[in-house]
Amino acid sequence: MFHNQNIFQIMEGDLKMKIRKILASLVAVSALAALASCGGGYSDEVLEQKATDDFSGYAALGATIGVGEGDNFKRIGDWAGVQVVDAGKMTAISLKKLSTLDETAAKKAQEGKVSGLYILEHVQLGTEQVKAGWVTNIVKDGEKVERDGGYCIKAVSYKHDADLDKYVTQGWFSSAENHCYNLTPSTLYTCPVKTPTDADEAKDVAGNDHNGNPAAINAGLYTFVVAKLDNKLDGCSYALGLIQEKELEGYDIAKPFPVTKMAVMGTKTSWDADKGLEMTKDANGNYTVSLDLEVDDQIKVKANLDWTFSWGFDALTAGKDNFDNEGGNIKIKTAGNYLITIKVPDPLSMADNAASVFTVEVRS
Repeated sequence: MFHNQNIFQIMEGDLKMKIRKILASLVAVSALAALASCGGGYSDEVLEQKATDDFSGYAALGATIGVGEGDNFKRIGDWAGVQVVDAGKMTAISLKKLSTLDETAAKKAQEGKVSGLYILEHVQLGTEQVKAGWVTNIVKDGEKVERDGGYCIKAVSYKHDADLDKYVTQGWFSSAENHCYNLTPSTLYTCPVKTPTDADEAKDVAGNDHNGNPAAINAGLYTFVVAKLDNKLDGCSYALGLIQEKELEGYDIAKPFPVTKMAVMGTKTSWDADKGLEMTKDANGNYTVSLDLEVDDQIKVKANLDWTFSWGFDALTAGKDNFDNEGGNIKIKTAGNYLITIKVPDPLSMADNAASVFTVEVRS
């Protein structure tokens, strides 16, 4: 009797052990399910940085870029004028939200202990609608590739200036001061992060150093990401990313533009895009015009009454010492009647637009 009772006790103990194991397994499965349902363990806390006297938020800037497409397109500010507008302001999000957009980017941001995370959706890059009219170099598949400046994008931190009653930029990302880790290297080109001690020491295949512009590798609509990192990644305290929403046709810098007319723009003629003093073409393909100019007058030449192709101080092929460089314009030092001569490729393209002849000579 005693022996049988021991057997039953042993059997009962085994049963309890099996039940405990089953219950433990169920708990583990439930925990995994809960983890999956909450985005792989990513927090849903919105990572918005605290506003200070020197910080109100982040915004996206580019030469000509904007959000949306077609009739819904809005420019997001011009980095030449460092103008921050509402359309370019970025929105703080959670890591969980980022994980739904790009899991790999979220993992990297989490690894960097991200404390500020912002996005701007529907940014259009690289298309004809956002063409900038100048060439930038990027690296794609290990090779140097030329792109229009409309592929480029940067983030800025900004603050509200009460005296000016407008938003002003504070920091640029990326820049020499704020190197940025690349969260999405398959869609975003970023310049090398190491500051060179020698001019050529840290240049990449594209010839860019740490001051180069980040750019989309291909044209499209993107969600632009900027992250502030408390745990540096590759020595960087900030990170950028581009998450593609839609592929779009890219602007071809080799696209030909026949020259229909050349005109001198400036203080004595006009800076308006559709105006200017028209030049005359001779049998050798040279465009010329004469013009009375005073000291401090400024001029530039452009093609087809469009600022896509223009030539200023840097394009002069002779006589630069006779003028001042005023923001790229030719600034007159000596009053007189000037003969302006220029010869350019026809057709023009972003890849081929250098003037073979461009002179501004005072006539005796």
